[in-house]
Amino acid sequence: AAAKEHQEEAERLRSSGSEAVQQAEAALQTAQAEKQSFQDKLEKIKTDMRPQFERLKAEVASEAQRAASAEAAAKEYQEEAERLRSGGSEAAQQAEAALQAAKAEQQALQDELEKVRAELAGKAADAETREQQTAAMRAELQQLQAANDAEAQRAASAEGAVQQQ
Repeated sequence: AAAKEHQEEAERLRSSGSEAVQQAEAALQTAQAEKQSFQDKLEKIKTDMRPQFERLKAEVASEAQRAASAEAAAKEYQEEAERLRSGGSEAAQQAEAALQAAKAEQQALQDELEKVRAELAGKAADAETREQQTAAMRAELQQLQAANDAEAQRAASAEGAVQQQ
């Protein structure tokens, strides 16, 4: 009876082991089918996403290029601004120098004008002095002419008196 029980137990275990093996094989096949299904889906997703990925990669590269161009342009603008600032400073210095030169020239002209005015005032004073001297000489000449005329009349009177005698 114990042997029979062992035999039945072995049969039952065999039957149960075989059933477990069949269940394990079925589970394995299901798992492999699911794995294959997931791999197929993954490949499909990769295939479907590849154009978007390439487009995004191209957009990123394009944005990087635009950023580099913008940075280069900004650097160029900054250099131009520095050059203009420097040029503006240089232009301001040149303008200041030109202003100083103009002021110096204006002062030189003012000094020359004052010198000419002084010379003209001196010449005007000389001319007035000469005019006064000329007027005095005319007056003296008129006196001399009057004296000469008076002498000539006396001489004529004296000659007339001599002739009458």
